[in-house]
Amino acid sequence: MIHPIFERPIRNGTIVITSDLQMPYEHNKMLAAHLNFIAHLQPDAVINIGDLADFPAPSRWNKGTRGEFETNIWTDADYVQKKYFGPLRRVYDGPVGMHIGNHDVRPLTYAQKYAPALGHPTDNPYYAGNMLGFDRWGVDDLGNFHAIAPDWLTTHGHHGMALRQVSGATALAAAKKLGHSIICGHTHRMGVAMETTGAGRSRRTTMGVEVGHMMHHDRADYLRMGDTNYRYANWQPGFVVLEIVDSTVQPIVVPMRRNGTFNYAGKLFSA
Repeated sequence: MIHPIFERPIRNGTIVITSDLQMPYEHNKMLAAHLNFIAHLQPDAVINIGDLADFPAPSRWNKGTRGEFETNIWTDADYVQKKYFGPLRRVYDGPVGMHIGNHDVRPLTYAQKYAPALGHPTDNPYYAGNMLGFDRWGVDDLGNFHAIAPDWLTTHGHHGMALRQVSGATALAAAKKLGHSIICGHTHRMGVAMETTGAGRSRRTTMGVEVGHMMHHDRADYLRMGDTNYRYANWQPGFVVLEIVDSTVQPIVVPMRRNGTFNYAGKLFSA
């Protein structure tokens, strides 16, 4: 049963949005500092925006290559539970929801494509909620889109959203199509983009919010520039806090430094 806070749009509360980690490629210090922040803030809810796990072995990019056999999805899933859900639940016992991202769904996609007789998605052991222990850790599957607040949706960001190179632009473009402000992950970019339309009492501002990431660049070999050790991506590390007061949403982007530290409300947080 879904937690009551996720049953209807939140009108008052503070929500922490955890960005893409793609474990085991996470930045350990960023994750530790983020968990310390949750322990300090004790928000009304935590939402993991998705791509919590990477699951590289069943990736379509690894099909038919050595990479398909180099790792084990169950080992990867256990790692996520040990390094993320366990530490999170030691410091926070409130509501936790998660969007299943395109990386999280890789084992199920692989099973459905190459072994479709294995069963219905949510009954399937390869469904991310089963692999990552949603029932054990008290995590709600928020589906593809979730109405987090009046006129605001959260989503991972891979369902019908064309990628833009400017931070916030991917989310804003989707927000304009759907008619709701949107918070998403997936792009690994962080920022807020806005568009105001109408005049007088019909004036309306729509926002697109992208929550960044907490990956470690040096662990992502696909970012390598040729034969060098340099890695480049137009990504920004960090996460987002939503402050909701009387149905008005204030998204606060929290950039992280390379050493994992960040500031929030005049306080320095670190691992």
